[in-house]
Amino acid sequence: MLAERAGDGRFGTYTFPIGTDPGEWRLVPPANANSFAWVSLVKPFTLRRADQYRIGPPFALTSAAYTREFNEVKRLGGATSTRTPAQARLATWASANPFPMVNRALREIAVKRHLSTSQQARLFVMTSMSSADSLIACWENKDHWLFWRPQTAIQQAATDGNPDTVADPGWTSLIPTPGYPDPPSGFNCLTSGVMNAARAYFGTNRMRFDLTSVGATPITRHYTRFSGV
Repeated sequence: MLAERAGDGRFGTYTFPIGTDPGEWRLVPPANANSFAWVSLVKPFTLRRADQYRIGPPFALTSAAYTREFNEVKRLGGATSTRTPAQARLATWASANPFPMVNRALREIAVKRHLSTSQQARLFVMTSMSSADSLIACWENKDHWLFWRPQTAIQQAATDGNPDTVADPGWTSLIPTPGYPDPPSGFNCLTSGVMNAARAYFGTNRMRFDLTSVGATPITRHYTRFSGV
């Protein structure tokens, strides 16, 4: 197995190309990071190729759909935006590292279901390989579309050719922007890969479990279906 994965592209030196035109991804302060681009080049485990599940292009900058999402993020996602307590908790929870959340939940499910060591091994092999392929495909999409992040879009809206998006040069996101393009969502790619594999393993979508974020103030969300995440 180790020989098969030797030279598979992990931890490479590739970085995302930095654009300058409207809609093109570029570094986002304060982190100004260019992170994990090498994931897009990793050899998949079960997919035929990394671009097997290519999503459609991001919304056109002058489209109604783009305008709708732009204004929603601008209104709710800023560092000084007004949010409900539930919205603030969700933002904090969703910005946490999902790996420990989902793996802890799977361990708890395994204990409750009294899975043997070999059964647990199969469960974690399925969910880990599925999540790895999901992230490889996700990052391939990010690298293909190289679409700008909301903070860039809002600060530079005067350049997007859309009269219904108003620039705010001082707008910053509630959660510091990670160093890779948008979309698709890395959090959703990972959790979808894990939860669909778990659903296939158990042969059911119905399952009670909790996902708890790791951090100074842990937040727990309760689920009754794998597809609910």
